[in-house]
Amino acid sequence: MQAYCSRCVTDREIKNPRSMILKDARPETHGVCPVSGTNVFRMRTASSPGTFSADTERR
Repeated sequence: MQAYCSRCVTDREIKNPRSMILKDARPETHGVCPVSGTNVFRMRTASSPGTFSADTERR
């Protein structure tokens, strides 16, 4: 899965992706840019694959 890195100014593959559910019940994938080391995230829709899996954390 890719996310936009603001430091690289391009889409990058997410390193160490983690599925999370925000306080307002929206799903996201959170991780690190492999090039710059910046935190990146991608908001998902409820129909995205892996939205409600066992590794989902609350944020």
